[in-house]
Amino acid sequence: MSIAAEQVVTVAQGHGWRVINGTAERALQHIGDNGIDLVFTDPPYARIDCVEHCTWMAEQCVRALQPGGSLVTLLGQVTMPDVIMAFAQQPAWKWRWPLCMGQTAGPHAQLRQVGVEVYHKPALWYSRGVIPAERRHRMNIFKDAVQMPARGAGVRKDEHPWQQSNEWSDYYIPALTFAGETVLDPFCGSGTFLISALRAGRRCIGFDVDSAACEQTAMALAAVEQQLRTEDAAEPVKDVDCMQVPMIGS
Repeated sequence: MSIAAEQVVTVAQGHGWRVINGTAERALQHIGDNGIDLVFTDPPYARIDCVEHCTWMAEQCVRALQPGGSLVTLLGQVTMPDVIMAFAQQPAWKWRWPLCMGQTAGPHAQLRQVGVEVYHKPALWYSRGVIPAERRHRMNIFKDAVQMPARGAGVRKDEHPWQQSNEWSDYYIPALTFAGETVLDPFCGSGTFLISALRAGRRCIGFDVDSAACEQTAMALAAVEQQLRTEDAAEPVKDVDCMQVPMIGS
């Protein structure tokens, strides 16, 4: 079930996380300028939807990112030329590098019209302008490809049909951010990327138009928060304070 396009409501929030039910376009309006350190997402793969969502990110997410902040988006191979062109038309973005989710295990899609068998999911990495030298020097060198240990590893497809492996986000989110920084997933689904962010000591915000997916994500994040508190694995991250969105029912 999805809410009306004009509505934006906070489904739930905790220490360092918030889940918003609403369109990404509407929800992003509630984030202040320079409030996000990393946009990390996986928009719908249908060609038209993916290109439209990525074009929107290219045009609008730059305002919300800190200067030097990063954006990483998974996408389908067939949409890459259009998405690269959309970002190239926005001068604030700096192309960083292609990233890869390797998937060698199990069956693979065969695109006979192209003549290839697909063994990976691509992602594009951009930054808002040049990454400051101080930040770049603090970042560790990381691999541009992460091989999934097995097809579907870390994925609970019963929660969301397009859910991705958490091994991928567990690797890249800490590589691209520092403790206490804020990660945004504007198409969060069941929250895999947000869970990775919270476990890594980052604040996180997720948007989705599907209210059921938002509720699943909120429950999962609440469980991670409780686990972190129980294990005393880290100091609780600060509350997300860059949004002014009413709680659901308020």
